[in-house]
Amino acid sequence: MANCNECLCCDVCDTAKEFKFDKAEKMFDFECEHFMNKNKCHLVQCNIGDFVYYPIKCKAVVQTYIIRAVIITKKGTWYAWELYSGKGWTSSAFGISEDEIGKSVFLTYDEAKNKL
Repeated sequence: MANCNECLCCDVCDTAKEFKFDKAEKMFDFECEHFMNKNKCHLVQCNIGDFVYYPIKCKAVVQTYIIRAVIITKKGTWYAWELYSGKGWTSSAFGISEDEIGKSVFLTYDEAKNKL
C-alpha cells in the first residue's frame, strides 16, 4: 500500500482528487499509475535551458552559459553547457559539476558579478 504524501505528484494528482482523499490520510491500496516516490527522485539545481554565469576575475567579465544537458550518475550530477559569445551559442565539450554551483558558477548574473 502506498501513501500519496510519498508521491512527487501528490498536490496535483487527478487520482487523489477523483477519490477525494482526505489530505491527512491519502492512502491507496492499488497501484497508482502516476506514483513517483519522492525519496527516489534527484532534484537538480538547474535545468536544461537555464542560464548560468561564470565570473572570470583576470578579465573582469562574467560569461553566460546555457545548460544543454543534465547528466546524473552515481558519482554526482554534471551539467553540459554552451558559451554565449555575442555571435550566438558556441559548442563546448566542457561542463560543470553540481558542486561548482554557488562556488565558481552562479545561477544569477548579480551573484557572479559580486565575485569579480
